[in-house]
Amino acid sequence: MNNFITSDELGAILKLISECESIDNLDRFTVLNVIKQRDLTYEDKRAITAAITMRERTITQLANRKRVNQAMVQGEEKREQQSKIEKAEREAVEDSKPHNWFKVGGEYEMDYVDVNERRTKRTIIVKTKTKELMYVYCFGRNDYRTFRFDRVLQATHLVQPKICECCDELIDDCECVWEMPD
Repeated sequence: MNNFITSDELGAILKLISECESIDNLDRFTVLNVIKQRDLTYEDKRAITAAITMRERTITQLANRKRVNQAMVQGEEKREQQSKIEKAEREAVEDSKPHNWFKVGGEYEMDYVDVNERRTKRTIIVKTKTKELMYVYCFGRNDYRTFRFDRVLQATHLVQPKICECCDELIDDCECVWEMPD
């Protein structure tokens, strides 16, 4: 009886080895023990051993890539979540700053500390503002004044600003021509 492996059998073994999905399915010793029952030439043994080794390496590399990709995806998700948290924190800090308390055209009652450390309560209408200053109409003085945001202790919103729907300007400053409906 011929105990040599045929080239078709060798091809089938090499194909099975190359199609293994995991190292668990590629049991090197079982394959080699089955093959040992047959007489193999030195070249056939080398070919099978090389195929097993190459497939083990490929499977290991694929598993490592999969772990790296999963770690990258998890890291990206974590960064996105952290970014959302940081954005919410920045917005909360920004909203707590006095220059964001005031809207142009709004009427407010505010507690203000002047340069001499005197605390006063003012009722104002905001006309314009920057990051540091606001130009307002002050009812207490019956005149326009400039106030610094860093000296505002607190503010209460009394009346929402009245904005023109056409030009997004204050109604008082609007140059739109209003026509009465017939």
